[in-house]
Amino acid sequence: MAENPSYEALQNRVSELEQARAERENSLQESERRYRSLYENAQAGLTKQLLAFARKQIIDPRVLDLNHTVETMLTMMRRLIGEDIHLRWKPAGKLRPVKMDVVMPDMNGRDLAEQLTALCPQLKFLFMSGYTANVIAHQGVLDEGVQFIQKPFSMKEIAVKVQNVLDGADDGKNHA
Repeated sequence: MAENPSYEALQNRVSELEQARAERENSLQESERRYRSLYENAQAGLTKQLLAFARKQIIDPRVLDLNHTVETMLTMMRRLIGEDIHLRWKPAGKLRPVKMDVVMPDMNGRDLAEQLTALCPQLKFLFMSGYTANVIAHQGVLDEGVQFIQKPFSMKEIAVKVQNVLDGADDGKNHA
């Protein structure tokens, strides 16, 4: 006949199980506190980094020599890749049109275009705005004959406009 465990043995076993459960709960709570602390520290650190980044970044437009920049990158890549591989870079002679909004903070598109043209006379521009061409023309922000596209526009519309700018075409519409 199987021996029945004593009442005292059952109480001991129940106590052991309750203690194990309490230890698991404490362990889970400690893990949760640890993860919460890590999360809050990471969140605070990220916030600090973003604020520091934002404070250091000043809008300072300047001329960038892309030929020099790319040549420097190519030199670095040649060193990293090794001597058996030769990289060639053939920059295109044509410039892409500059696409810019007509209305911008501190400067309008026409003024920026004039400044850019002084630096690089062969630049071509495509102006865009959420305002209609008539409103823009009435404000005197753009001269007659410039290429203009109203937002929102489709991919096809922007592709046609860019091609018109490249071709120097005057399509007779959407001009300010």
